[in-house]
Formats: sequence, C-alpha cells, structure tokens
Amino acid sequence: MANQIIRRRKQIACADRPEHKTVWEGQTPPRFETKLEECRALLAAFEAASQSQSTDRTGIALDKLKEERDLEQAAYNYGGLLAAYALEAGNQALATKHDKPGSAWHQMRDAALIQAARELQADMAATVAGPDAALAAQYGIDAAAVAALTKEADDYDACLVAPIDSIEARAQLTLNLPEMARNMTAHFEILERIARAFRGTAAGEAFFQAFTAAGSVPDLGHGPGTGTGGGGNPTTGSSSLAPVSSSSGVVTPSSSSIFVSSSSSLPPSSTSSFFPSSSFPIPSSSSLP
Repeated sequence: MANQIIRRRKQIACADRPEHKTVWEGQTPPRFETKLEECRALLAAFEAASQSQSTDRTGIALDKLKEERDLEQAAYNYGGLLAAYALEAGNQALATKHDKPGSAWHQMRDAALIQAARELQADMAATVAGPDAALAAQYGIDAAAVAALTKEADDYDACLVAPIDSIEARAQLTLNLPEMARNMTAHFEILERIARAFRGTAAGEAFFQAFTAAGSVPDLGHGPGTGTGGGGNPTTGSSSLAPVSSSSGVVTPSSSSIFVSSSSSLPPSSTSSFFPSSSFPIPSSSSLP
C-alpha cells in the first residue's frame, strides 16, 4: 500500500512540474487534464483510508479504563448513600441490594458493571420520585445525583461500544483497500496511455518518459543465483578470484614438487640402497649348517 502511494505521489508531482505542466495544461487531448484531477482525488481517498486503517487505537482503551473507574467510584458512592437512606427508612432489601464494597464494584466488568449501575440508577430515580423524596434528599439522593450517575453510566456504555465499532470499521477498510488500490491503478494506467499524445515534441517526450518512469515499480534487484543484483552468485564462466601471480609468494605445485628428479638431494636411489652390494660377504654353502 505504501509503495502504491509513493509511486502515485511521484507521478502527480512529476505532472505538476512547471516544465511539464506547459505540455498538458490547456492542451490536446483535454481528457488528460480532467483525468489527472480524477487521479488526484482517488489518491487522496486512498491515502486517507490507509491512514485510518493504521490509526493507533490505544486511546480508546485508555478512555474505557478512565470511564470504568469513574463509574465504579460514582456507583460506590451513590450506592452507599442509597443504602444509608434505606436502612433508616426501614427498607432492608434496598439497602442490601446496593450496599456493596468498593472492591465488588471494581471486580465487575463491562456488561456486569453497566447492569449493576443501571439498577442503582433506576432505584435512585424511583426513590426521588417516591413519597420519601424529601428524606432521601437529606442523604444526597436527589435528581442531580440521578443525573450524575446516569452520565457516568452512559459514558462508560459508549466506551464499550466504541472499540467494537472501531474494529468493525477497520476490518471493513482492510477489505476495501485492495479494491481501492486496483481502481486507482487502473485510472493511472489510463492516464499514462493518454499521455502518449504528447510525445510529438521533445518536451512532450521528456514529460512522457518522466511520468511513466515515476509510476513504475522500482527494480530492487534479483535474488540469489541469478548472477545479477541483489547479492547473487557470480555468473558462471567468470571467476571472481584474481589469479595468483608468480611473485605472490604462493607456490603452485609443479611436477618437480611431486616427483623426485634425478638431481634431487635425496640419497642415491640405486639398487645399492635396497640390495646388498657385491662387497657384502655372502655366506658360502660350506659355512651353512
């Protein structure tokens, strides 16, 4: 995707150079100029979609954590106030329902926390609208308290939905980007074909060559074993090793270093080295037992 964007940016920049703009602006065929604007718009849309697809989502998680803590604290506070009112009003069931320690609220997650907070919100609203509203107000349970808890619950609920919406939108973008890239490429290829109309002059030819080159895929070299580029092996038939000269100090084995010549300094290799000479006394038959 990034390579697509870079190539198309280069083509747009190439067309916008002053020396190139005089070739096509207001010239025939006019379709090049309008097609160029279409390609600009497609490139801008593709860039925006690519950036949105790769946007960091960390902030969403941080917002969710903050809203979760705010709701836990509000529910703990208002739950305690409602329980205090209920105990003195003789409503043990209501007090037991909402008299939770802070750790209990903290351990709730997502839907469970929302459900418990909504139940507290509903009971607070019912109390404020009931016959003991004046008594409840003395404990801080009034319309303002109900509104405050409602806001915290709504904010947290929105944070639960946001990551889901974000993930779904990102997944859809992932599916759409390849098709957007293909569509953009098709339009730029048409633009390159139209640019052939300007090749009748030296300036037009220079523009055409530069414009098409800007949109070409760069050759990054070949893989190993081809003998060209990319760190491949040397081409067969041409050695990359320089020949060793006679003055290099490295002696190439010759026949003289393998076979002993007649002029070598080794002891004589005549038969006298292996067989007794005539001067060696040979025992006679009479001396044998």
